[in-house]
Amino acid sequence: MVCPPCCAPAGIPSQQEVLAQWRDTLMAGTKYAKFAPMHAFQCREGGTLETVVNGKVETTNTYAAGDYILLGTEGERFVLGADKFHERYDAANAQAPEDQALAQQGYKTYRPTGQAWAQQLDEQGIAANFPAGKFMAPWGSEMIIEPGDWLVTTAPVANEVYRIEQNAFRSTYKPA
Repeated sequence: MVCPPCCAPAGIPSQQEVLAQWRDTLMAGTKYAKFAPMHAFQCREGGTLETVVNGKVETTNTYAAGDYILLGTEGERFVLGADKFHERYDAANAQAPEDQALAQQGYKTYRPTGQAWAQQLDEQGIAANFPAGKFMAPWGSEMIIEPGDWLVTTAPVANEVYRIEQNAFRSTYKPA
Protein backbone atom coordinates (compact mmCIF):
# COMPACT_ATOMS: atom_id res chain seq x y z
CA MET A 1 0.00 0.00 0.00
CA VAL A 2 1.47 3.34 -1.04
CA CYS A 3 -0.06 6.53 0.33
CA PRO A 4 1.20 9.98 1.27
CA PRO A 5 3.78 9.72 4.09
CA CYS A 6 1.67 12.11 6.17
CA CYS A 7 -1.09 9.56 6.61
CA ALA A 8 -1.06 6.02 7.84
CA PRO A 9 -3.57 3.25 8.51
CA ALA A 10 -4.88 3.12 12.07
CA GLY A 11 -2.28 1.84 14.52
CA ILE A 12 0.65 2.40 12.17
CA PRO A 13 2.79 5.48 12.93
CA SER A 14 3.15 7.95 10.06
CA GLN A 15 6.57 9.03 8.83
CA GLN A 16 6.08 12.43 10.48
CA GLU A 17 5.20 10.82 13.81
CA VAL A 18 8.23 8.53 13.71
CA LEU A 19 10.53 11.38 12.69
CA ALA A 20 9.18 13.64 15.45
CA GLN A 21 9.57 10.89 18.06
CA TRP A 22 12.99 9.57 17.03
CA ARG A 23 14.96 12.36 15.32
CA ASP A 24 16.59 13.83 18.44
CA THR A 25 17.24 10.41 19.99
CA LEU A 26 18.92 9.14 16.82
CA MET A 27 20.99 12.32 16.38
CA ALA A 28 22.19 12.09 20.00
CA GLY A 29 23.52 8.57 19.36
CA THR A 30 26.21 7.03 17.22
CA LYS A 31 26.85 8.24 13.69
CA TYR A 32 27.66 5.52 11.16
CA ALA A 33 29.35 5.60 7.77
CA LYS A 34 28.33 3.31 4.97
CA PHE A 35 31.39 1.32 3.88
CA ALA A 36 30.12 -1.42 1.56
CA PRO A 37 30.26 -0.71 -2.16
CA MET A 38 26.85 -1.18 -3.76
CA HIS A 39 25.65 -2.35 -7.12
CA ALA A 40 23.07 -0.09 -8.76
CA PHE A 41 21.58 0.83 -12.09
CA GLN A 42 19.65 3.85 -13.24
CA CYS A 43 16.06 3.13 -14.28
CA ARG A 44 14.95 3.90 -17.81
CA GLU A 45 11.25 3.72 -16.95
CA GLY A 46 9.01 3.66 -13.90
CA GLY A 47 7.62 0.75 -11.97
CA THR A 48 7.07 -0.77 -8.55
CA LEU A 49 9.57 -2.78 -6.53
CA GLU A 50 9.08 -4.97 -3.45
CA THR A 51 12.13 -5.04 -1.19
CA VAL A 52 12.45 -8.57 0.17
CA VAL A 53 14.90 -9.44 2.97
CA ASN A 54 15.14 -12.98 4.36
CA GLY A 55 12.04 -13.98 2.42
CA LYS A 56 9.90 -11.19 3.95
CA VAL A 57 8.56 -8.17 2.09
CA GLU A 58 10.14 -5.25 3.93
CA THR A 59 8.41 -2.53 1.90
CA THR A 60 7.13 -1.59 -1.54
CA ASN A 61 8.30 1.46 -3.45
CA THR A 62 7.52 3.01 -6.80
CA TYR A 63 10.27 4.40 -9.00
CA ALA A 64 10.51 6.67 -12.01
CA ALA A 65 12.89 6.96 -14.93
CA GLY A 66 16.15 8.34 -13.55
CA ASP A 67 15.81 6.71 -10.12
CA TYR A 68 18.24 3.98 -9.07
CA ILE A 69 17.68 0.38 -8.06
CA LEU A 70 20.35 -0.90 -5.70
CA LEU A 71 21.30 -4.45 -4.84
CA GLY A 72 21.95 -4.72 -1.11
CA THR A 73 24.36 -6.96 0.74
CA GLU A 74 21.60 -9.42 1.65
CA GLY A 75 20.43 -9.73 -1.97
CA GLU A 76 17.60 -7.25 -1.45
CA ARG A 77 16.78 -4.68 -4.10
CA PHE A 78 15.65 -1.20 -3.12
CA VAL A 79 14.94 2.16 -4.72
CA LEU A 80 16.67 5.52 -4.28
CA GLY A 81 15.67 8.67 -6.10
CA ALA A 82 18.45 10.19 -8.20
CA ASP A 83 18.94 13.10 -5.79
CA LYS A 84 19.35 10.82 -2.76
CA PHE A 85 21.56 8.43 -4.72
CA HIS A 86 23.95 11.25 -5.65
CA GLU A 87 24.03 12.44 -2.01
CA ARG A 88 24.97 8.97 -0.75
CA TYR A 89 27.20 7.49 -3.50
CA ASP A 90 30.14 8.58 -5.63
CA ALA A 91 28.40 8.40 -9.00
CA ALA A 92 31.29 10.03 -10.86
CA ASN A 93 33.60 7.08 -10.21
CA ALA A 94 31.34 4.10 -10.90
CA GLN A 95 33.11 0.86 -11.76
CA ALA A 96 32.07 -2.16 -13.76
CA PRO A 97 30.99 -4.96 -11.41
CA GLU A 98 33.16 -8.07 -11.18
CA ASP A 99 30.05 -10.21 -11.65
CA GLN A 100 29.33 -10.38 -15.39
CA ALA A 101 25.66 -11.25 -14.82
CA LEU A 102 25.24 -7.98 -12.90
CA ALA A 103 27.09 -6.09 -15.64
CA GLN A 104 24.75 -7.56 -18.25
CA GLN A 105 21.78 -6.33 -16.22
CA GLY A 106 23.22 -2.80 -16.29
CA TYR A 107 24.55 -2.66 -12.74
CA LYS A 108 27.65 -0.66 -11.85
CA THR A 109 29.55 -0.63 -8.55
CA TYR A 110 29.42 2.59 -6.52
CA ARG A 111 31.44 3.69 -3.50
CA PRO A 112 29.22 4.98 -0.68
CA THR A 113 29.71 8.45 0.76
CA GLY A 114 26.67 8.65 3.04
CA GLN A 115 26.43 8.72 6.80
CA ALA A 116 23.53 8.11 9.16
CA TRP A 117 22.54 8.03 12.78
CA ALA A 118 21.07 4.73 13.86
CA GLN A 119 19.81 2.79 16.84
CA GLN A 120 19.19 -0.92 17.10
CA LEU A 121 15.80 -1.83 18.55
CA ASP A 122 15.01 -4.78 20.80
CA GLU A 123 11.67 -6.49 21.50
CA GLN A 124 10.71 -3.95 24.17
CA GLY A 125 11.51 -1.01 21.87
CA ILE A 126 9.41 -2.48 19.08
CA ALA A 127 6.50 -3.31 21.40
CA ALA A 128 6.52 0.16 22.97
CA ASN A 129 6.95 2.17 19.77
CA PHE A 130 5.75 0.00 16.89
CA PRO A 131 3.12 -2.41 18.28
CA ALA A 132 1.85 -3.20 14.76
CA GLY A 133 5.44 -4.13 13.76
CA LYS A 134 5.52 -1.49 11.04
CA PHE A 135 5.48 2.22 10.28
CA MET A 136 5.13 4.40 7.22
CA ALA A 137 8.37 4.76 5.25
CA PRO A 138 9.40 8.12 3.76
CA TRP A 139 8.13 6.94 0.37
CA GLY A 140 4.60 6.36 1.67
CA SER A 141 4.56 2.58 2.02
CA GLU A 142 4.34 0.45 5.12
CA MET A 143 7.75 -0.76 6.34
CA ILE A 144 8.14 -3.69 8.73
CA ILE A 145 10.38 -3.41 11.76
CA GLU A 146 11.45 -6.34 13.90
CA PRO A 147 13.59 -6.83 17.00
CA GLY A 148 17.26 -6.43 16.12
CA ASP A 149 16.58 -4.10 13.19
CA TRP A 150 18.04 -0.60 13.04
CA LEU A 151 16.05 2.61 12.93
CA VAL A 152 18.01 5.06 10.78
CA THR A 153 18.04 8.73 9.77
CA THR A 154 20.44 10.22 7.26
CA ALA A 155 23.17 12.64 8.31
CA PRO A 156 23.43 15.55 8.26
CA VAL A 157 19.81 16.40 7.39
CA ALA A 158 17.88 13.87 9.52
CA ASN A 159 14.69 14.49 7.55
CA GLU A 160 13.43 10.91 7.26
CA VAL A 161 13.44 7.65 9.23
CA TYR A 162 13.62 4.15 7.80
CA ARG A 163 14.48 0.63 8.86
CA ILE A 164 17.52 -1.46 7.94
CA GLU A 165 17.44 -5.18 8.66
CA GLN A 166 20.08 -6.13 11.24
CA ASN A 167 22.34 -8.23 8.96
CA ALA A 168 22.14 -5.68 6.15
CA PHE A 169 23.12 -2.93 8.62
CA ARG A 170 26.05 -4.92 10.01
CA SER A 171 27.42 -5.62 6.54
CA THR A 172 27.13 -2.04 5.27
CA TYR A 173 27.71 0.38 8.19
CA LYS A 174 30.44 1.04 10.75
CA PRO A 175 30.83 3.79 13.37
CA ALA A 176 32.00 7.02 11.69
